[in-house]
Amino acid sequence: MHLLLELRNYFKSIRDFIEKLAVKIDFITADWLWATLDLKTFNESVIEVLKGRRTSKLTELIYRKTEHECSGYSNISHANTYSLQSFSVYEMLDGSYIVNITFACEIEVDYEYYVYEYDNREEPYSYASIRHTNFAHQYFNTEIYASFTIRDKEIIDFEIDDYFL
Repeated sequence: MHLLLELRNYFKSIRDFIEKLAVKIDFITADWLWATLDLKTFNESVIEVLKGRRTSKLTELIYRKTEHECSGYSNISHANTYSLQSFSVYEMLDGSYIVNITFACEIEVDYEYYVYEYDNREEPYSYASIRHTNFAHQYFNTEIYASFTIRDKEIIDFEIDDYFL
């Protein structure tokens, strides 16, 4: 119990704790990771993960960035991972490595949003009398958090852990 209290004082989050315990492996560099990554497959996985979890987070993102009230329909049509922001490496007992990476990524989104027409006959109030839908196409920046498994200097597997829109 004492150890948990001490850890809470030194680490702000689990992610911070894990990064502080990371080891340095000479061959695993940002350049090596970027060159070894199958970017096409990774971007396809980003799209699938975001499509699977998108409902409320993507609707909130659209409203926050555009002030459009999203109807709930949205489609992520493209992902472009363009930068490796940070990474940390953990050596496993079997000789493999787990690498947690934060990427910067641009996503392309088609979405439907509401446009209201107001009835101004009842001054000083106005009421939405008609609601139309409109479509938009927008690009948004996001952060993708992923874990990679490396064995024999090859990426053998990866998983997208989370994202920040």
